[in-house]
Amino acid sequence: MTPRGIGHVLVFSCCLLLADQPPSSDKRKLAADLIQSLHKQAWSGATNICIPACWMFRFTAPMQAVLDLGSDAQEPLIGALRDEEIRDQAIILLGGVGDERAVAPIIEAMKSASADAALDRRRRTLLAGNLALTNITVADVIWHHGGGIPSPRCPDDPATCWAAWWEQNAAAFRVRNIRQSRRYTNYPNYGIYRGLP
Repeated sequence: MTPRGIGHVLVFSCCLLLADQPPSSDKRKLAADLIQSLHKQAWSGATNICIPACWMFRFTAPMQAVLDLGSDAQEPLIGALRDEEIRDQAIILLGGVGDERAVAPIIEAMKSASADAALDRRRRTLLAGNLALTNITVADVIWHHGGGIPSPRCPDDPATCWAAWWEQNAAAFRVRNIRQSRRYTNYPNYGIYRGLP
């Protein structure tokens, strides 16, 4: 079976399980299984296809299935940040399901990625971090949240800029308090966090 076929089988299995609304612990187990399947289907990364920004995230079938689990996938995704083979995927997925608990782990993963010898993977991971953190925080640290002409600040070391922002905002920042609209249509519900109040 091809990697794409495996992804479709996993997504189909995920949808069948979700139809019965399993408890959160079962959803976290399902998320962990889907996250392991990310190794089987390569992700080409996000790309901007126009100006002003029109981002294409190009999620694979397993990635979309993880997003469909919502906030139950956050904890397993944070654990997956240690796996450099799928770190970029875990980061971009946290951008759609994560809350304030995901911010510091994403920043740390970006710091680790900055030393990655594989240039393509390093760039893909840092871009994923910028997109994910911009969606979670709706902060203009790198560029305007979701729109405008991309003119990135901190092009060589975005993790340091995010770390400085987080140091100033961590104590009071809560995703549920955000009132600004988000513009990343690639995420479910325009990237609006749907966790517990």
